[in-house]
Amino acid sequence: MILSKDRFNEFVSLLLNDWNVIAPTSFEDDVQFREISDPIEVSLTGTRTTESIKKYFLPQTEILFTHTTDEKGVTIYPPSRVTDVRILFGVRPCDLHAVHQIPLVYRSTDQQSLERIDRTIFICHNCNIICSDSSFCSSMNTGPFYHANKADIIMTTIDESFFLEGRTKVGKSILGEMEYLFTNANEEHWQKRTEIEQNAIASQRISFDSNRIEYLMSDNDSIWDEKAKDCFRCGGCNYICPTCVCYDVTDRGGVRERSWDSCLMSGFTILASGDNPRRKLSQRIAQRYLHKFVHTKIQSDIYSCVGCGRCTDICLFNDNIGETVANFTIKESNGSRSYIQGLEPFKEIDVTRQKESMIPFPSAIVGKVLITENDTLFNIVLSEKMEYESGQFVEIGVFGLGEIPVSIASSYDLTGKNAIDLVIRDVGKVSHALHGLPIGSSIGIRGPYGTSWPVKDAIGKHAFVIAGGIGLCPLRGTIFDLIRIKADLKSLNLYYGAREPSLIIFKEDLAEWRKDISVHLTVDSITGQDNWSDDIGFITEYFNNDQMEIEFPLDEAMAFICGPQIMIKNVCRRLEELGFKDKNIYVSLERMMKCGIGTCGHCTMGEVHVCRDGPVFSLRQLKEINSNDYPF
Repeated sequence: MILSKDRFNEFVSLLLNDWNVIAPTSFEDDVQFREISDPIEVSLTGTRTTESIKKYFLPQTEILFTHTTDEKGVTIYPPSRVTDVRILFGVRPCDLHAVHQIPLVYRSTDQQSLERIDRTIFICHNCNIICSDSSFCSSMNTGPFYHANKADIIMTTIDESFFLEGRTKVGKSILGEMEYLFTNANEEHWQKRTEIEQNAIASQRISFDSNRIEYLMSDNDSIWDEKAKDCFRCGGCNYICPTCVCYDVTDRGGVRERSWDSCLMSGFTILASGDNPRRKLSQRIAQRYLHKFVHTKIQSDIYSCVGCGRCTDICLFNDNIGETVANFTIKESNGSRSYIQGLEPFKEIDVTRQKESMIPFPSAIVGKVLITENDTLFNIVLSEKMEYESGQFVEIGVFGLGEIPVSIASSYDLTGKNAIDLVIRDVGKVSHALHGLPIGSSIGIRGPYGTSWPVKDAIGKHAFVIAGGIGLCPLRGTIFDLIRIKADLKSLNLYYGAREPSLIIFKEDLAEWRKDISVHLTVDSITGQDNWSDDIGFITEYFNNDQMEIEFPLDEAMAFICGPQIMIKNVCRRLEELGFKDKNIYVSLERMMKCGIGTCGHCTMGEVHVCRDGPVFSLRQLKEINSNDYPF
């Protein structure tokens, strides 16, 4: 259908009669999307809006829930549902592609953004001219014209008219009700439309073949160190990007909210222990690029970049993402090594029962036992039944302060559906507040999240449970589970180490376990006051070739490992040297897990989210993850 420009205002007025309309408008020297009340406010120039439409689906700050506390306890109020239908008018193809990546990246777990997308009518405006010298949308197949099936109406400017195409039932209905405004398109209009698109593509300065970019990038490339020398780590590229969807979760009084976050910030991945998997700026820059062009391609078969060029235009040192990627594609002809050649997409993980809500259920502390100077065992009674497996974790929170991820330290078969044990170290504001709460206090629990230890796979094998320090907590329930099936195991062996005797946890459990299984205890060192009769030395020393006599086929051995990162890496290396199979070595990893459902981005490690795809991984799986955050 053809709409004459002199009837454009009438067309928009009819839309305003039935819907709230958000459209590009001139604002000072800028073009921004805003809700309009009059057709004359619409600005359909060739200028790209400074900001994308991301904020209309993932607001910069939004409420997850509110809560009140009285003598009866805590009452939680979910956010209001999205009910009104609106129109986003004049959306550029790249931005429309970006919006419809959200369900793919979030794996359709975010109800609020899904509702906003479902209740939006999209009227897309094709780009007759390239909006920026930094853009490369044609190389990413996201522009300058829109060819996917998510636009309700597509609009192309042709001379003094608009070529309108109804693509969905809703779009066709809207145009049908206004049929009197239009004339029919003819073959000349279609030819002109094609010519305009071809001219726009030809005029784009940055152009490359995006096919198989994920095979060409490497996080070890020297280019990331070069970029780090100039980067101001301001995070502007993340905030302006239409496809960057990472967020932080904070409490503010009676409100828990999420807000946009930046993976370039040094604190984005820092752990409570002070460890930081991406301490160097070059690692964080590499992560940003590889997430867009490698990790999401493996996860969801999309590139998490639509080539709009906004990040380049806002960058203080003019880091040109399009030129950088184009240079990587050139390397293919120079024999550059393939980054993930030969590796299969990460598909082995079985994500078990997980609640995908960000809203906790109130629970109560019914017991507290100080097990070291800084570690307390909490007995929690849940207000809702929760089925879990050993190795999974929950998010535990103090209302008004925030929440933290904690591995479950109990066995479901022993505690049942209404209780869990958690060991919490006093290291931050939330954990410190939890330590100070009296028995009977209300707290929030979400979960269970993540993968579990494959206990049943140990049947018919020799099981080795190896823990360091507080790493025994995620394995405590597993030990109980393994003891319960001990008759079906060929042997069950526990190796546990700590820095000093006072830091040994679960002493009563260890004494009981020694009655049923082989238990080996060691500490790094002792003082004259320590009453210690077990071994002294690092836990890795148990697994030296000259100290560990293996008298059975190592296909029949299975290891469950948790502890400090350096301990896990060294134990895994020693076990492989002994002959353990990587498919039978399982570890539990620690990362900053803000959301627990694989959407906030803080725990990403290559193409996986540790909170969703882990925290329990086999060593074989870890070897196939495309990341240097945790090299195996």
